[in-house]
Amino acid sequence: MDSNDSQSPEGSLLGSNVISSHFDINLFALELEKVGYPKKSIQSLLDCGHKPVDYKLLKEEEGNLFLFTPTYKCTLTICPVCAKIRSNRIRREILPFLKSLSYDKTYYLYFLTISPRNCSNLEEGMKIIRKNYQKFLRLKEVKDKIIASIYVIEVTGTESNWHVHIHAIVYGKYFDNKIRGHCNKCGQNLMAYDKTTEQYYCANSKCNSKDVSNIKHSKLVRLWVKTSKQEVNMHVTSKYFDKRNKVWRYTKDHPEFVINYLLKYISMDKNKFQTYKDFALYAKATHNKRLLNKTGIFYRINLKELYKRGILKKAHRNSNYQYFHSTSQITEFYKNKNKYVKGFEI
Repeated sequence: MDSNDSQSPEGSLLGSNVISSHFDINLFALELEKVGYPKKSIQSLLDCGHKPVDYKLLKEEEGNLFLFTPTYKCTLTICPVCAKIRSNRIRREILPFLKSLSYDKTYYLYFLTISPRNCSNLEEGMKIIRKNYQKFLRLKEVKDKIIASIYVIEVTGTESNWHVHIHAIVYGKYFDNKIRGHCNKCGQNLMAYDKTTEQYYCANSKCNSKDVSNIKHSKLVRLWVKTSKQEVNMHVTSKYFDKRNKVWRYTKDHPEFVINYLLKYISMDKNKFQTYKDFALYAKATHNKRLLNKTGIFYRINLKELYKRGILKKAHRNSNYQYFHSTSQITEFYKNKNKYVKGFEI
């Protein structure tokens, strides 16, 4: 089954349920321990944003020096404190590429969502969909269309009923994702799929009859089934709906939205799961796993070359920070820099 619904770039089959109105990090930590999440990582999660580190930072802004002790950061993917920091870092790295790409009638950015049926084993489901996506990209028909992609594997659902699916930003040529068939009422051949009733119907807005026959999946879906042997729902769109201005916009004209769309799927979101246990099982399955993956020309991004060429500014690497573990180090730095900033005292 496949869909080309223009109303949303998303293809999730399951809804999201809030764990509670207030997310309790301590209850979450208890569930993490029960499912076998590393104890050292659990402690890091609890300390994040609260525990002071054993060094000081000297920051220079507009000729003034500021000395302060930062708080510990765990950098875990499930951490609410570090989620925003990680998203901002990825945005700074990828956005310049999206802006520098060449867009025309042949090559453009579009959203691709791949949603297989639900699975009972989360870790196995994530492993299979990642492997199938890599096999899918290696097909000759796909390699001719997809020049590069950035994708994330999102998980929703509950224990033994996980919905593991892919959200991707794709740079390349148009991919036909239209369902063909025959409407026995109006005679036209373009079909649509209703995920709620799991029925095909006529895509003609003046007809929308469910009296249809000879359904044929899109070429995109047929290629996925060819490699994975899985039934799948796939969605492709090069537009998104601007809710603020209530207008449809093309992704190629707004790369900022494109990257924000993808980053929300790797942010720490308690609303994806019904219970703390479900969230803990997801945390265990994704521990030390890369959430955001790049293929094609995006995979060969050379950040050092970007900094060298000035595409990414040095400030993006927090180069205006200097790390110190003792007062003597601060004094030595101060001497070597041969600076005097009025009002600064060690």
